[in-house]
Amino acid sequence: MKKLLATVLIAAVVFLIGWLGYKIYRVKARKETLAGAIVTLPSFSFYKLDNTPFTADSVANNKDRLIIMLFSPDCEHCQYTAKSYVQHRQELESSKILMVTLADSLSATKFYTNYQLNTLPNIVMLRDPQMTFPKTFGAGMIPTFLVYKNGKLINRFIGETRVDNLLSDSTMTAK
Repeated sequence: MKKLLATVLIAAVVFLIGWLGYKIYRVKARKETLAGAIVTLPSFSFYKLDNTPFTADSVANNKDRLIIMLFSPDCEHCQYTAKSYVQHRQELESSKILMVTLADSLSATKFYTNYQLNTLPNIVMLRDPQMTFPKTFGAGMIPTFLVYKNGKLINRFIGETRVDNLLSDSTMTAK
């Protein structure tokens, strides 16, 4: 009886180790696939505050810096960043900024107005009601910043970052 119990226990442990190894391999493979997919600007579809669609085609010919930010109106780091955008409006003038939120229209509109982002013509406020941003861009942490230039990813920041980092051409991707 003890031999049978030991055999079953060993088999269970071997199975568990094999299953965990497979799961780790799948997660790693998915991360590598996503990392490769965002090297160039991926296809996406979000909505402006007036509920009109906004797709990657809308910025496909953008030759300037494109900053895509995943944010939440309740996030203190995002609120700080919004204030920074207004303070650094001249430095950001030639950059197109897409601010994407999973929040509802009312919260996004209040954020857009309260932080005076509506005074910056280069900022487009977008909603992602289908919650596709994490799968498309491989990031769900708030805030997340992806910086593209000529359609190519040059920087990626997860968490708060300074405006000068977003404007830097040197690759300093933080994960």
